[in-house]
Amino acid sequence: MKRHTSLSLTLAGWAVGILLASPTRSLAGPNLMAIANYGDVPYRRAVAKDGFSGKEIIYRFDDPDFDFGHVVVRSSEPYSVIRRDLFVGFTGDGLSVDTRGVGGVATSLRIDEIEVWLRIQGKIRPGQSYEWEVEVAAANEITDTGFPAVIPAMWVDGDPVGVEVTIRTPESEDTDRIQRLMLPHGVVKIQPYKRQTGGAWVVLRPGNYGAFFAVRRFSFREVDTSESLAGKTDMPIPVRYIPIRSVLEDGVAEALQRGAEALREAQNAEHYWLGDNPEENVRLTALVVSALAELDPESDALMPAMRWLSEQQPSDDEPWGTETVARRLYCLARHGGLRNFSRVIHADARFLTDAQFEDGGWSDRSRSEQPEETAHVNSDNANSATVLSALREARFARAEIDKRLWRRVLLYWTDAQAFDGGFRERLERYGGVGQAPTSAYTALGAAALITSLDMAAGFGGRRCTTYLASRNQLRAIERSLGWLDENYKELFSHLGSMTEDPEPYAESEALQLVGEVSGLSHFNDKDHFAESARALLQHYDRQRRMFGVRGPGRSWAESPSILRTARALSILGAGAAPTVCQRIIAGEDEDGRTQYNGDVAHLVRYLGVQRGRPFNWRRTTIDREVRELVEVPILLLSVVGPFDWSKERWDKIREYCFAGGSVVIDITEGQEAQREAVIAALRRTFPEYRLEDLPADSPIFSSETELASPPALKALGNGFRHFLFLPAESWSCQWHLYQVVDHEDSFALMNNLLTYATDGTPPRSSFERSTYAVGSIPAHSMKAAHLEVGGDLPAYPNLVDTMDRLMQANFRLGVTETSSPSKADILWVSVTGEAVPSETARARMLETIGAGRYVLMDVVSGRRDWDENTRGFLQGLEDISLEKLRRIHPVYTGEIPGTQGFEVVQAKLRRVLHTRFSTSGRCDLYSIRWKGEPVGVYSAYDISSGIGYHYYPECRGVMPKHARRLAMNAFLTAYERKVSGQSTH
Repeated sequence: MKRHTSLSLTLAGWAVGILLASPTRSLAGPNLMAIANYGDVPYRRAVAKDGFSGKEIIYRFDDPDFDFGHVVVRSSEPYSVIRRDLFVGFTGDGLSVDTRGVGGVATSLRIDEIEVWLRIQGKIRPGQSYEWEVEVAAANEITDTGFPAVIPAMWVDGDPVGVEVTIRTPESEDTDRIQRLMLPHGVVKIQPYKRQTGGAWVVLRPGNYGAFFAVRRFSFREVDTSESLAGKTDMPIPVRYIPIRSVLEDGVAEALQRGAEALREAQNAEHYWLGDNPEENVRLTALVVSALAELDPESDALMPAMRWLSEQQPSDDEPWGTETVARRLYCLARHGGLRNFSRVIHADARFLTDAQFEDGGWSDRSRSEQPEETAHVNSDNANSATVLSALREARFARAEIDKRLWRRVLLYWTDAQAFDGGFRERLERYGGVGQAPTSAYTALGAAALITSLDMAAGFGGRRCTTYLASRNQLRAIERSLGWLDENYKELFSHLGSMTEDPEPYAESEALQLVGEVSGLSHFNDKDHFAESARALLQHYDRQRRMFGVRGPGRSWAESPSILRTARALSILGAGAAPTVCQRIIAGEDEDGRTQYNGDVAHLVRYLGVQRGRPFNWRRTTIDREVRELVEVPILLLSVVGPFDWSKERWDKIREYCFAGGSVVIDITEGQEAQREAVIAALRRTFPEYRLEDLPADSPIFSSETELASPPALKALGNGFRHFLFLPAESWSCQWHLYQVVDHEDSFALMNNLLTYATDGTPPRSSFERSTYAVGSIPAHSMKAAHLEVGGDLPAYPNLVDTMDRLMQANFRLGVTETSSPSKADILWVSVTGEAVPSETARARMLETIGAGRYVLMDVVSGRRDWDENTRGFLQGLEDISLEKLRRIHPVYTGEIPGTQGFEVVQAKLRRVLHTRFSTSGRCDLYSIRWKGEPVGVYSAYDISSGIGYHYYPECRGVMPKHARRLAMNAFLTAYERKVSGQSTH
């Protein structure tokens, strides 16, 4: 059989028997093989060419950066039509096959069969087990019934072999936790064979998928322990493990940037945006300003537009509707403030207060403006939610709102809830009884319940626990969130589809509000921020840089417009906003209602106001994976009652801190008895460090705001950064009641902490993936020793463990720590103080060098005086000298014989090293030489802190991404010396 004929083989053509399928199970194994490279370009179309047999068209990319494999298409339609109109390529969601035409032209192509061939890079080892996991999307729910695939399909001993599996959504686990992903997965066992004689592939063959089929991610990983290959002399192959990467973040970033440009260009000379009539001008301008202010609060377009808004008044014969007033109030209160627009903010708040109906809701017209015309008008949920959001902003701006209003609002939303916990368009007595609850209205209702309870019994209250007395509302919140967790993005035969919405922006807006007030980012195992972003990007016109509404076949049901673009940018901007704080509640009460405490929501809002940009927060639990926890720089551990965590759970707190996170432990009022138990647990978890009073000169007391009366605060630190804090009193209540005036220090300190924890680096987008490396089953191994000199406190006790995960994740190279430097393949020496290295340290370094081992040495914090001391120490050792490395050295270029590391000739530098011209530059390294021969690398810049993403002020070092790459190149260099025999003099 010729090799090329395999391109058009159907699944039945693969012999079954060499590869056996194991029972499906969920494993957290690491990626070991690369499955495609779904590059960085959001939109890229593949090239169609006739297949060898003449019975199919094969789509592939000529660009090697997109060489993922190919897509085989079979159809009875003319091939010229298919080549012209079928889209195969990369979009904002991944690899897509779309029959709906290109450029919005609906063609409804009839495709008989497609096969998606994903290339597995590298060799597969006989006798090993591999887990596969796939995320696909289609117009029809094809994973519910399943579709066939071959995983893997490969050539062994000259023949094509494989195993047919079914891609199907797995059954949910018996757990009460919100699961992050529920993706089809399984395990295959590779049986013995002599050798792999050709390529290896994953072949997907979906059927009945509807108008489109997309692959968002595919991972293929080795999961069982293999025999050690450390004795072999081959170098580790780089693991280009790119799980078919979603470019959602790229698509969102482009839409935000270009959409904002389009909106700014549409502003007229009078500083407003033109609608169909004077009232529409006000409503549209308020929406656009609100969207732009979240993205670029310094824009010159904003203040003139807000002044224009404040000057507009309705005519006597054409009063404004409640939505218009609410939009203006929201905009001016949130982005202008009382100082600039006090008169208008108070006037609009009074208008909306008077417009409230007796049932506690609002309609599109005011109850008081035209009673004879509006007597028959009933409240509805959409207008009630819009007004509620505006009045909430007025309250945060310190405008006075009648307290009775919030209680009436609470009753309205409690009455509006359906028996199953969902929400409809309006109350039952107004005709809602015949409507089915939807995700959009239920998300709106859940957000409104939480908001109104917060305004009535949280913000501005006198007691923290007052909100707990609203049992009916708390129960209603739980039921609505439970409805969403069960029904979001599901199909119901008795209710119709919950996924199709005639108003495609409503669900996304409502879910964004739920995330803001509840901290929940997942419903029904789905990230609703990501789901909303994917849905909205389908309505984006890249040529016009605006959003509209697409209908069947991607044609425009509603042309792109300023209004739709403003709404889309508000939603996408909120979803992409950095998640800066996460909360874990320990010792939670029986019903768990302390989750609805507004402390973190109010704190994060305050942080956003101080920095002029929106931030997100989220709930989480200690049972989540560390790689998920480290996505967020600050973790608030709220102790609300007795709890007894296992060692494994406390170790997650330790790992989170060592991965660059900062923890604040808040002992809730009335739970002081838990303080000693927490302190005892911290002593066991961090035996190297002492919990001590935070020094008065700590940057945490001054980095953004100089605190007049710094609060009493104990902290744990490694001598370079403090990473865990225990206040002497609870701050949760102060945040929950939003007592910014009376307790400003507790708010300002957290703003300082955010700067301290990130060293002023802009927090990451919420769409970015975790930086935490995941280990693997190593095919090779090496030994490393870590030695700290100059200081008494261990700075990075987990440094070798972190390097182990990094090397496994990128090269399948395991790193084992040894206490004997002479037996290590590499000795990492961290300079952590000004003291001269001890005689013991001096002897261990010379012993390592004398044994032919490699040395990596860096100055933690990069202090100049420590660098000078260390250079003098090294040059004072017998036969040791330093020589500046050339830019062509493998530690810079990654060109290590037998493998390929990372190119780091130019490196991003820490904040203290930035200039007004550049944030990157050369990380000057020096070759450590013994008797003229290179035996290691010395860095005056801090590399150690970057390995664990540790940020702290005044660090003269390399940013984490490049610090990790430099370190990995050094480890590969040491390993190459080992396998080539250079490590023995």
